Amino acid sequence: MSKELQRLSERWSEKTGVDLTRYRSDALIEHVEHMFSLVRIMPLMGAGIATVWAVGLTAWFAFFYGALSTPFLLIMLAYVLITGWLLGGLLGLTFVVRRIMAHISAIIDLTLQTVQEIARDVNATSRDGERSRIALVELFQAALLVVIVPAIKVVIAAKVGVLRRPVTWVIERVLRRAGRLVTRTISRAFRRSAKDRLDDPDNDDALVHTPDALVRIADGAQKTNAFLDIARARVQKTSRRVQSFALFPLYLALAGGATLAALPLVLVYLLLV
Repeated sequence: MSKELQRLSERWSEKTGVDLTRYRSDALIEHVEHMFSLVRIMPLMGAGIATVWAVGLTAWFAFFYGALSTPFLLIMLAYVLITGWLLGGLLGLTFVVRRIMAHISAIIDLTLQTVQEIARDVNATSRDGERSRIALVELFQAALLVVIVPAIKVVIAAKVGVLRRPVTWVIERVLRRAGRLVTRTISRAFRRSAKDRLDDPDNDDALVHTPDALVRIADGAQKTNAFLDIARARVQKTSRRVQSFALFPLYLALAGGATLAALPLVLVYLLLV
């Protein structure tokens, strides 16, 4: 676990009165392993590098072979291979993260299950009213970052070997970004649902008496279950948007890298024509 996540874990463990890291159990990691069992990371990385090399070598042969002297031709070839390896690695990483983000609904559902466990344990052990006033939507963010993301990083790190540091770093940032959007989406959906129920004079369900639309740990199982149901339904509807939002910086980096890598090739070609 990174130092940042370690500090976050300690802060939330103090805030809730329970050690959040204990929810990152062997059973949870095994569940995550099963979830990503079909994600073949190294072949996807290799496919990214092979794709960029194929494009780069085709351009090298089509535009420069025969037009440059041998020393310059070899320099251009080395440039294509090196930049192709770097850009291809980024493309392969994009393939990997896209495959992982395809499971975003399952990741969020696992996070919500963890939220339910933590809320139950806090209610059972806490004698501090402030701890029981923690909003579940806040607890969702903590559970995702302290419990689920590190579990995913453990599973992914075991698959990539020496590349584990850059790969898990990117995956953590993408999941953080996804978590922020999901948190906002759940909050808005819950407030809208609570408002609709408050506006109905014949409705007397679990959400009606939550005027601030924030279900808290102390509000009991009925409201907690209502919160979880709304959260799951909303995530199912918006999972594709969450994926696109979370992956946008990676797409941007890929487009920028491709542009910068192609620029010297374009300049040399323009000098030749």
